[in-house]
Amino acid sequence: DYEAYLQVNQTFAERLTEHVAPNDVIWVHDYHFMHLGHFCRKLGMRNKIGFFLHIPFPNVEIFKAIPVCKELSKALCAFDLVGFQTQSSLRSFLGYLNSAPHDKVHAKEEPETSGSTPKLPRLGAYPISIDCASTLKEMEQTGNERAISRLRRRFGHTKIIISVDRLDYTKGLVERLKGYEEFLRAHPAWRNNVSFMQISPPSRTDVHGYRQIRQEVELLTSQINGKWATPGWTPINYINRCFDRASLLSFFRHSHVGLVTSLRDGMNLVAKEYVIAQAPENPGVLILSEFAGAAEELCVGALIINPYDAKAISDAIEQALSMGVDERRRRHAAMMKVLGENDLQAWKNRFLKDLCADNVNRAKSAIV
Repeated sequence: DYEAYLQVNQTFAERLTEHVAPNDVIWVHDYHFMHLGHFCRKLGMRNKIGFFLHIPFPNVEIFKAIPVCKELSKALCAFDLVGFQTQSSLRSFLGYLNSAPHDKVHAKEEPETSGSTPKLPRLGAYPISIDCASTLKEMEQTGNERAISRLRRRFGHTKIIISVDRLDYTKGLVERLKGYEEFLRAHPAWRNNVSFMQISPPSRTDVHGYRQIRQEVELLTSQINGKWATPGWTPINYINRCFDRASLLSFFRHSHVGLVTSLRDGMNLVAKEYVIAQAPENPGVLILSEFAGAAEELCVGALIINPYDAKAISDAIEQALSMGVDERRRRHAAMMKVLGENDLQAWKNRFLKDLCADNVNRAKSAIV
């Protein structure tokens, strides 16, 4: 598999040489192409080449366990700028580099010239976001009455908790369901008065691990509904299909709680979309896993939880459903301020500005 991975990266680099002009800036995305910069340098490209990792970078001990960790780190050091979603991921990679400062594998490959000095990449945290302006405009242009009427028909007077995830084992779906069941057990007054809508489009159905998580989620959902349902109320509405973005934004806007329980997530843009979709005068509450990259920014207003702790999820749901409108408005305004200042355009502009900046001293890795 690793040999095939290298071959794909080399092939991309070879094709790229057919199109790249000397002054072009190259921006490489995600773990699929960690070696692309390395092969570009071997082919003689002197362009500015940046790399952005969309997933979390593992901590030092886990990264060292990868047999080819030195090759991967050397490949990353071929880039001029390596960007991460969070400060935590940045620290993990920097920690690995610092754990073996004597190791020359971290030197960036430059064209062979006499007396050339090994160089290291610049590192930065660039939390990806969404296009706030276009999302808000989309919310204004379409109320999506069909989606709203669906909610009203299905849920009636009950409050709505919503989660939207791919069927992926990193999203904490099983832990989320266990936390919700703990909430039903610990807070009987909410039974019949709240419904949980879990939307999970199928993901990578040809991979055994993903088929397995789907079976586990469906079984647990059936067990919870079988245990707690009443003739007029179903605790969990599990929907295993896709919806268009306009419908999802309407679902978010008319729900009372957004629940994100990722076990590991580079960012989780669903959390940010949930915040953007809320009505400022009567917003819902975001419950967010501390292991989602979005928690570093949205901790100013979200209820941050440990997704492995069912009681913590239960307590957060109860707090969110009981929260007064003034507190909900304060929390929402704080998150909107962060998102407004760090939207998709700001993310793109900051990365490219740092990538294209001239650096006087590149002898050591610098954090930007």
